[in-house]
Amino acid sequence: MSQALATPQTCLMEQAHWQAAYYWLTTYQPANDTSLERVKGLLEVFYHLSQLQEWQLCAHILWLPIEGHFTQPLHRQIGWWGHYAQQQDLYQTLLNKLDDSLNAFLLYGLGEVHRVAGNCAEAIAAYTQQLQLAQKLQNPHAEMRALGALSRLRSYYQVNLDLSQQYCQQHLKLARDLGDRLQEARALSGLGIVYDAKRQVSKATAHHLKAWKIVQTTDRLDEKLNILMELEGSYLNRGQFYSLDSLQQRLELTQQLQLAEKIAAAAHSVGYAYTNQQKWSQAIAHFELALAHSSSIGNRRDTCLATSALGAVYARWGRWKPAIAYTQQALLGFQRLEDHIAECQSWFNLCYCYSYTQELDKALHCAVQIRRLARATKARHLQGYLLLVMGHIYWQRRQRIKAIRLAFYGVFKIGLWHNSEGKISLRRVFYEIWHSLVVKLYSFFT
Repeated sequence: MSQALATPQTCLMEQAHWQAAYYWLTTYQPANDTSLERVKGLLEVFYHLSQLQEWQLCAHILWLPIEGHFTQPLHRQIGWWGHYAQQQDLYQTLLNKLDDSLNAFLLYGLGEVHRVAGNCAEAIAAYTQQLQLAQKLQNPHAEMRALGALSRLRSYYQVNLDLSQQYCQQHLKLARDLGDRLQEARALSGLGIVYDAKRQVSKATAHHLKAWKIVQTTDRLDEKLNILMELEGSYLNRGQFYSLDSLQQRLELTQQLQLAEKIAAAAHSVGYAYTNQQKWSQAIAHFELALAHSSSIGNRRDTCLATSALGAVYARWGRWKPAIAYTQQALLGFQRLEDHIAECQSWFNLCYCYSYTQELDKALHCAVQIRRLARATKARHLQGYLLLVMGHIYWQRRQRIKAIRLAFYGVFKIGLWHNSEGKISLRRVFYEIWHSLVVKLYSFFT
């Protein structure tokens, strides 16, 4: 230590930090059994060691186990419980303090934090840096994690799906070369997500089922939950599900384990299933549960998705005021996240509401925004959304032939019959045609 730093005051501060770290590590007892209280001691230890610049000890803290539902290290449990702000502080503090192997681990963790926060560009940047570092270190396990994360993120935002598929195929090859069954399952499930995004339904289902079969041979409960969620999500997107009981059992399991992010995802799936059964009150209750847990952990993307889902349920129920309020709130959130795909979906839902409330000027404004996003993203299914909403507007203006032509062209342009939204759109088109014919026939005969 330099002479300028070796002062009595400095020595006293160092001693205080050592004493505080020892206290939090050996003496602290959680005031209650909440997840944050359980990790508080180790977080405090980490803070005091970082003030001492004891980076090796700080890194060791991340791998200390915590007793509870799982005996797993701090870094894994803090993510499971959704304490992302604390997780980001840990990783950012340690980044570039030790070796490149640790940096690769930290970059992946930072990518996860940004993904949850809805910061797509920052997440991709972190995962890409981790991938490059893993390849430099010739660390195939770190490389597989980065490939899987990049593929899923790009699939969600529909950013270059061909590149996303290449990432998955590289991931799958590495996993099979290493005989890593868990990573093989993750790669297969990732390919299922890509094929879902590409509307290649049979391929998506086959890959999800292969992944689920493999992961059941492992002892990783958290990975089983992840694969099962992705499998069920694929079915739910098409308005199908194995059984409502299985979805509810998964929700109960995540509640028992107190995994906030998983509770939100499971509740969202149950809400989706109830929506497809047109059980509006039950659907709303579960989407509200998903919203509460997503908000509690600061997961901005999932908070917006739950809010949007509430708006969609109220719209299908014909409760236009809450439908518009929730959808507008979700729209603002997606705009802040710069999630153009989800933003377009919100404009689509708003247009649907305004056309039914006969606010056609507002509906046209929504259509203009959909056109803007469709052009900006060059996403084919967004162009189909535009055709559908324009068809609906023309229908409300009683220009029936033009409306039907636009609606059917929109449906067939993007293959919407493969997912639940498309089935709703098709049913709505046929319902409107049938209803119009019945009214005309009744008028004719009376």
